[in-house]
Amino acid sequence: PPYQLRLALHAPSVLQGRPLEESREFVAGPAFQLYAAEQLSRFVDSEVSFSARELCALDLCLRGSSHEDRRAWWEQVRRCRRRVQARPVPSL
Repeated sequence: PPYQLRLALHAPSVLQGRPLEESREFVAGPAFQLYAAEQLSRFVDSEVSFSARELCALDLCLRGSSHEDRRAWWEQVRRCRRRVQARPVPSL
């Protein structure tokens, strides 16, 4: 059967916990799913400041890859950024 795509656009630093925009008939999933997606977005954006709870959420989502693979990927992405990279690598 055809599936209908329903999504919400979030910007945690702008509207924490609320979407900027959402498609018609969008239904939010469990709260942890949103929380984990926000942490994954920060990880992909080369963020370095994570709390213990945020690291746990990332670890659950990324459990299919080793910590070394995660670190290597994160550092490779981080090297592509133009911003200053003086802060240490998070313990992922």
